[in-house]
Amino acid sequence: MLQPFQCLLLCSQATHQKPDILLAASGSYIFSFSLPNGAFLSLWSSEQGLIQAAETTEQSPTNSKLLHGEKSSEQPSKRRKLSTAGQDSESSSAEIITENADETSTKSRRKKKKNKKKKQAPNLAVIKLVGSSNGQYVVATTCEDKCIRVLELSTEGFLKQLSQRHMPKRPCAIVLAPDESKIACADKFGDVYSLPLLVEPSESVVGSGIVGYGPSKDKTEPPPKPFVPSANSRTVHTQRNRQALLDQQNTKITAAKKRTLDFEHQLLLGHVSLLTDLVYVTLDAMNSLQVRSRSYILTCDRDEHIRVSRGLPQAHIIEGYCLGHTEFVNKMYIPHWQRDTLISGGGDDYLLVWDWLSGCVRQKVDLITQVDTFKKDNVSDLTTNGKTAVKSNVEDSLEDQNRKIAITGIWGLNLLSAPVTHPQSHIFVACEGLAALFIYTLSPHGTLCHNTSHPLPGNIIDVSVLEHHASIIYSVDNIHAPSSTTVIASSLSRPSVGELKFNLITGCWGEGGEAREAVRAINRHAGMMERNEGVGTSDMAILRELLYGVENLRKRGQEERGQEDEIYQNEERRQEHGNDQEE
Repeated sequence: MLQPFQCLLLCSQATHQKPDILLAASGSYIFSFSLPNGAFLSLWSSEQGLIQAAETTEQSPTNSKLLHGEKSSEQPSKRRKLSTAGQDSESSSAEIITENADETSTKSRRKKKKNKKKKQAPNLAVIKLVGSSNGQYVVATTCEDKCIRVLELSTEGFLKQLSQRHMPKRPCAIVLAPDESKIACADKFGDVYSLPLLVEPSESVVGSGIVGYGPSKDKTEPPPKPFVPSANSRTVHTQRNRQALLDQQNTKITAAKKRTLDFEHQLLLGHVSLLTDLVYVTLDAMNSLQVRSRSYILTCDRDEHIRVSRGLPQAHIIEGYCLGHTEFVNKMYIPHWQRDTLISGGGDDYLLVWDWLSGCVRQKVDLITQVDTFKKDNVSDLTTNGKTAVKSNVEDSLEDQNRKIAITGIWGLNLLSAPVTHPQSHIFVACEGLAALFIYTLSPHGTLCHNTSHPLPGNIIDVSVLEHHASIIYSVDNIHAPSSTTVIASSLSRPSVGELKFNLITGCWGEGGEAREAVRAINRHAGMMERNEGVGTSDMAILRELLYGVENLRKRGQEERGQEDEIYQNEERRQEHGNDQEE
């Protein structure tokens, strides 16, 4: 079955006088559609980029030596081939004398068999999509390989990978600098890097088995030192730890060594907590109270902080903080038509509107009331309604209903053609696991007022703003039941995308717009892919982690952690008992 579209990106082709192109990421695939009629243009996969990188690596001098049997002085990549348990057993296992060797070997075989069943392919799902203003370049971030890929989008809608750079930690947010010559990347470790958008092919080098960009290194490195375990037979007592030490001693591996990034990069700033979002904004001289315009980098983290730093090249200077959240901050949004206003949200029951340059809170917007009202009016009781979904556990549905608020997205739309009697600035807020889009109006003074809570056919995932059409295109989860993250829907023939249009006459939001034909064609194409090709297939656990991982940022108390640990232990015992019965 086809995964939901977890990322949407509108690429304007106005400079080329071509129709706009909508990019939709489903798993590790990126589909391109023509916006006027929804015609399918091309399909790109992150696995194709991985194959291209492998082919480039095979042509490198280092790999050509390995192919001809010559030794290389370079340290091997992190993925090392481990030796078998029987190699060097006489010299390696002499330090440990284990009792009941037959029983230990039997358990080891069972463990290997279980791990072999659980082994899965790497998750190369696209988690972020950012495009240039002219629609020529697209920056995509993939999940498990921590890779930033720069793609070129042709006017016909074909994607071509120009470069890929593997970061030390998984990127969680990417934006383009105001001049669109550099990429600002924030990772889960708390660091923010600056990378050039485009690189010269002549500067490409190969390091650590991946294609990187930067100056080549000609000096030879010393041979790697063998890895020696810090434990020995006198410090290890339990049978499981003895077996682990025996495996380490029987393994021919080398000591891990930190490698510098093999491409041009600059470390801008860092947090001591997990970074969640990044905003790059430029204020003109009038708004910033400066002689000339100045750029700023805003970052938020899991520890309820929002930091305001200067832009390049003074990103190390901290201008101030915006402190007011009590839970993690996951999303920030600065309207491009009102750049002195910041809207932030995360794990709290409210939104905060800031005058971020001074660090003052303008407004605290209640969100829990709107969420509770929507649940009461629209969310059916999953424990009794068998027609809505196929449920495997009643506790799952109760957990969905008692779920806390976790904001996953904030978007804005400025209606230039709207009459004075209607609001012109609209803010859209999405919460994790809710089949609704909460719409607010933004006043010129920077305050929010709730407009409507629009129900959707599925849980909201992403939104792409069509400012020239006064509408938005949204993607929903067509696999899980509406307003549930655990219950699978009984019918999978629901739409994957939809469109909301602002009616200039009535001043209300409703389904349909200029792109309704394109939306129908995209949903029809997604259904055909689901029946015929089945691209983007993934395990449900991986899908839930990809679509519903924001709530995991919430810090838990000691009592809650103890209850969860007990549940995991019971689950492990049940699985082990089932495996023993199968054998």
